[in-house]
Amino acid sequence: MQEPEQNDVLDISEGELEWHIIHEGDDENGQPTEWSAKLPDGEFLWIDKEAEGYALYNTHHTDASPVTVSETLDGAKESGEDYALEFAAVDVEEVEKTTVALESSEDYSEPGIGFYTHQYADGRDGVRYRLVTQGEDGLLVPYPEHNRFFYQSWAGAGIYRYPCRSD
Repeated sequence: MQEPEQNDVLDISEGELEWHIIHEGDDENGQPTEWSAKLPDGEFLWIDKEAEGYALYNTHHTDASPVTVSETLDGAKESGEDYALEFAAVDVEEVEKTTVALESSEDYSEPGIGFYTHQYADGRDGVRYRLVTQGEDGLLVPYPEHNRFFYQSWAGAGIYRYPCRSD
């Protein structure tokens, strides 16, 4: 299914969705089988006529599970209205942010938990990394757990695995 063009879709006014036919999806008789509507955040809802009825999707990938399936197009549009109202009513909770930094075992080591740089037999350095944050006393402390750290799994590629754990 193809995403509708921005200039073909109107904004929602007073909680009503403006549904548009996606003609690229018309059947061989020229009858519409796909519709779209734009949500306030710029995302879209889609209705796709399927064998089971009219499926409402919150993604353009119809291999995903539909939000609802209705017997009629009007029923699917009404489900879309309900979805948009629920979506608009969601109150996003403000979450306190934690500032973290990345610490390397080349700069600091803690052998008791396995946080240290070691040499592999082929001569590579086994550098480990962990997240740290600033404690109340101003010193760096491991975040979130004392014995969780990353290691570089492929030299030079910047690919890291999480977590390494030493108990």
